Amino acid sequence: MSSPPSDEAMNAQSTEATDQHDVIHLGGEAAVVVPMDEYRRLRALELRASAEDLEAAEADAVLQAHQEWMAAGRPGAVSHEEAMAEASWRRPVRIEWSPKARAPARRNMDDQDGMRAIGVAVAAPAVDPNPRNAFIRGDYRRLRAGPYRVMYVVDDDVITIERVDLVR
Repeated sequence: MSSPPSDEAMNAQSTEATDQHDVIHLGGEAAVVVPMDEYRRLRALELRASAEDLEAAEADAVLQAHQEWMAAGRPGAVSHEEAMAEASWRRPVRIEWSPKARAPARRNMDDQDGMRAIGVAVAAPAVDPNPRNAFIRGDYRRLRAGPYRVMYVVDDDVITIERVDLVR
């Protein structure tokens, strides 16, 4: 397979062949180029798989990624002391949900992918109350979480989730 043409927006380049597929890098993420027929087959398998099979496949993929990271010499890893020094400036925060935010979350519980995205978005302000992807207006901050928008307020060591809206 040949390298894609140079394009600043894509900024991808073929770097190596793995299992007869090219690995490219897009903005710091590695991706594998596969033929469309193979992609369609993998997607069909994913759609037909049971929840247990998908969970097992996800666990296998995480384990494989960890093994590859270990084999590569743990690039980007920091010592325990460095990690603790970096974490020492963080103070514990409490995340609270307003009743107005809980109702839509309960209403959309059948959307498990969306609920996971909301969980990740809600956890982000605990690490950094002003993450790069937060839209800030006055006291309110808003994060995207898949098809949802999470609006929250930071008050010292309390982060209050004010609203969770499904955007269609």
